[in-house]
Amino acid sequence: MTEKIAGTIAVLAVVLVGGYFTYKGLTTTDELVRTPVEVVGIPEIVWAFDPAGTDETDTPLTAVSLIWEGKTFDAGTHPGSCVAIEGSSWALVPGEKSGAICWWAGGGVELGVFEEGGELIVKRGYLDEGSAEEEGMRGGFEPFFVLKKTGDSVLLKTRIDEHASGLGVRVTPVELLEDSRCPEDVACIQAGTVRVRASVTSGARTTEGVFTLGIVETREQETITLVAVEPAPRAGVVTPLGEYRFTFGIEKRAE
Repeated sequence: MTEKIAGTIAVLAVVLVGGYFTYKGLTTTDELVRTPVEVVGIPEIVWAFDPAGTDETDTPLTAVSLIWEGKTFDAGTHPGSCVAIEGSSWALVPGEKSGAICWWAGGGVELGVFEEGGELIVKRGYLDEGSAEEEGMRGGFEPFFVLKKTGDSVLLKTRIDEHASGLGVRVTPVELLEDSRCPEDVACIQAGTVRVRASVTSGARTTEGVFTLGIVETREQETITLVAVEPAPRAGVVTPLGEYRFTFGIEKRAE
């Protein structure tokens, strides 16, 4: 009996120590946390983390923003607690200039800033700590949005059949065509994507188009990008259409 108890205590100790190192650097907060990050060769990046309540499973949510060159970029709302990679127990992956990790229950999302073709691109990847039978995963990065410091731009948040306006442009999502995103609590080979059909009014002209997550659509007077879709998918959970929130980035083109 004594040997069995000692064995149980040893197993619990291993689990607790493993949990400490897994969650080291990730803390829960009730206040907005801003983390300035010095990045060699580019202007300072500030990651901002704001508690955003809980989802239907009582998982805590965190809204992430990236502040760069005086502009704030919406980086989505993700399950768990979030932390800037710099100054935490995490390390940047090759080519990553700066990043943030959002973690919950053995998995999470990574938001990384990469420099490609003279542009700073924010990409979204996924993490899974794995198990005794399966190796952990970190990667699957896909373009999320581009950091741009020139030109007038605005972020518009809206839902199906609800419009949002800014810079003389009105966007109304009318149909969700695809949501093949990898659930945040599942390790996937591909990250998947979202496609939505939307009505766009610019000036006196109204047209419809299909917008794919992270893909820039260039029009006559502006570019339009579906930069974020919420909530993030969860395994076994069907998101009602009315709960989808779409963030469109509108940027006026130079004359």
